[in-house]
Amino acid sequence: MSAFDGQHEHDWTDHDAHSHDADADQVEEQKAFFRCLAAFTHYKIHSLATLARRRRHYAALPSPHKLLLRNAGFEQKLDHAEQAVLQNFEFIKYIVAEESPFPYDEDAKKELSDSGSQESSESDMDRVRSTIRQVVRDWSAEGRAERDATYTPIMEALDRAYAYLPPSERHTVRVLVPGAGLGRLCYEIAKRGYSSQGNEFSFYMLLTSNFLLNRIQRPRQHVIHPWVHSFSHAPTAADTLAAVHVPDEVPGNLPAGVDFSMVAGDFIDIYGGVKERGQWDCVVTCFFLDTARNVCQYMDVIHSCLVPGGVWINLGPLLYHFEGSEEEPTVELSLEEVQSVASQFGFVFEESRMLDATYAHNPRSIMAYVYRCGFWVARKPGEEENVAE
Repeated sequence: MSAFDGQHEHDWTDHDAHSHDADADQVEEQKAFFRCLAAFTHYKIHSLATLARRRRHYAALPSPHKLLLRNAGFEQKLDHAEQAVLQNFEFIKYIVAEESPFPYDEDAKKELSDSGSQESSESDMDRVRSTIRQVVRDWSAEGRAERDATYTPIMEALDRAYAYLPPSERHTVRVLVPGAGLGRLCYEIAKRGYSSQGNEFSFYMLLTSNFLLNRIQRPRQHVIHPWVHSFSHAPTAADTLAAVHVPDEVPGNLPAGVDFSMVAGDFIDIYGGVKERGQWDCVVTCFFLDTARNVCQYMDVIHSCLVPGGVWINLGPLLYHFEGSEEEPTVELSLEEVQSVASQFGFVFEESRMLDATYAHNPRSIMAYVYRCGFWVARKPGEEENVAE
């Protein structure tokens, strides 16, 4: 599989595994896909409605206060924010204009549309806004410092693990990156000479990465305004309205022999089966473990799909995404408990430390959430070690 196959195309071969049960959940999967498309499409309407509400609140102020804000440039900021939203929507139109890499039933699409199920919730719109911020993280010069804080330790650990190989033979190492997001980490791994496959579940990420990896013509081709959706924590109005050019580079020109692909679907469903057992030399998890309802299941699959002697590199916090959910059982483990479970699976920790990192953070903001991330390199025992045990 190659994400850059001839004309730099993704390989979306495994999209049918996107749901836990392809037959039973097909309708729900299509609903999720159309809901994603609808949210992207409704971005302009929702965002302009938010700005209209800001204008109403401004208009409701006492006249002396309105004069103060007018003198401070507040009206001008609202005008510029509208233009920023419109420019963001121009970028979004490129994402949704691409021919979808996912098959769907036109009758199902019409039925869902007629039923009104394509209405976009605030949660849906938040995913769109988050996607725009993550484009900055993964595909802009402004996001480089944040990438360096997380991707560089991973790349260095990868190089140490396979230091015995000359660069010309790195392509024989197969690296799996679950939770690949917009694909920058697995692309950087491929640039380094390793064969890399990213796996992602979110349609928001998949559609956007499909565009960024396959349809970009030149660096800095598009302009977005990622911080315009919130007026909080801004030193200046210019910081709220700041433009970011994306991408910082055009994906391509990988070393000879490198296989780079992206696979859409659920990590457990795709890689937990017999077919993937012992197929990967290295698994890299970055800001991924805490997306699990049951992190033990993730570790079970990681252990299963690694070759004997394979390497697991992890970096990320434990901000469990489903904590408090009543829909399905969830379990939240401490870092110590996670590493204990990993050891019981047989992983041997070769390196473990804490690293500070931000995620899709606005570098212009006067506020920052800093994650204390667990970083480790662990190895699955080789066949000889298993025999000895």
